[in-house]
Amino acid sequence: MRPALTAGAATLALLLAALIAACQDGEEPAAEPSSVDVEAGAAIAARLMTVGEPLGTIVESRAAAIVPGLQVALNPTVVAVIASAVEAADERLTSIAAVAGMEPAAFAELWDADRDDAFARFAAGIAATEDPSATADDLFIDLPVALPVHPQGELLGSVLTKRTNGELAFFIVYDTPDAQIDAERLVGEQVDQSPWQVTGARSSEDLGFFQFQNTISANVSGFAWILPRTPNPADAATEADERGDGDAAGDGDTATEELGPPSTVIYLIQTQPAIPPEEPAYELPEHGRPLPERFPAASLLEGDQTVTELFWSSQPGVSGYQLSVLVSGSSFDIADLYRERIEAEGWEIIEDQAVGFSTILEFASEDRSLQGSASFDTFEENEAYTQITLQIQSAGTSPN
Repeated sequence: MRPALTAGAATLALLLAALIAACQDGEEPAAEPSSVDVEAGAAIAARLMTVGEPLGTIVESRAAAIVPGLQVALNPTVVAVIASAVEAADERLTSIAAVAGMEPAAFAELWDADRDDAFARFAAGIAATEDPSATADDLFIDLPVALPVHPQGELLGSVLTKRTNGELAFFIVYDTPDAQIDAERLVGEQVDQSPWQVTGARSSEDLGFFQFQNTISANVSGFAWILPRTPNPADAATEADERGDGDAAGDGDTATEELGPPSTVIYLIQTQPAIPPEEPAYELPEHGRPLPERFPAASLLEGDQTVTELFWSSQPGVSGYQLSVLVSGSSFDIADLYRERIEAEGWEIIEDQAVGFSTILEFASEDRSLQGSASFDTFEENEAYTQITLQIQSAGTSPN
């Protein structure tokens, strides 16, 4: 699974929350949002959430609702048991269907057509029994797990990203009336109760953060950000007008001045499949990334080489570049080719070393205005290619 998303992801989720809230409220609080507004907000949110995601990632979003699929994603072991019972069509299916309030055949048909709905009915049915734990034990099944959320939270919306490798990421955004410090305390307690366990935390005046793990399934993990939010002055003025006292500081469900403004809670649940889908064979991009106009080491890249990734930055007097390059052939042969080209440019190879199965060259021009390094290794996704990581620092030139 990808590394845990950082505060940048929290900011992105806040943008999502703002978009959804805008779609709900509009510029005038009393106005109903149009279907065009809602669709536009959802489309923008979906585009934002693809930032940094691999190609092929699917994004779904909902305003004031949770994207379908969360319950199923949180309960892989329960889902596996139910799926097995549906396939076997045995007595366990009869018992499971009865808990869901359905006939076995109808439940099996719904399971195949809409697994989320079928699971929701089963989870609701087992929760409604006199002793849910005993009912689960009778079925030899785990008690369905739910995400504990702030009890006074107002659901703004949610986003689901589905990656091609089967990983799912659910962003769920709530506004709460509590001050950040109170909401942080409550959320921390909620995500540290079985079957959840806190594995890391951060606390400051402007951000509370928890990382937590599902103790039943190692494939389910979560994060929670708790942030203070700035109250809307228009809402405060409206509240004051309704009271008729001109005082914008209400005594209802908003946080007190002593504890700070009310808060927003952002949950992120990440799941990965027990058996990841088989990755398709790697295909070289049809076109490589274009080089900046004044890239100072273009001669090294002549011939059939494909730049798959490029970073560059420019500051007064110096420019820096980092490239990932793929080329057909062995890493040893490609390293020899680069040695020849570096020497043909009149540059000096300062260091030439083998590190495991890779080769690293460090080089510089005679006046040291250009310095660089190149590493060569077999490309993990297709051993027919060598992957080159090329770093160049050049003085006195601008990339464009």
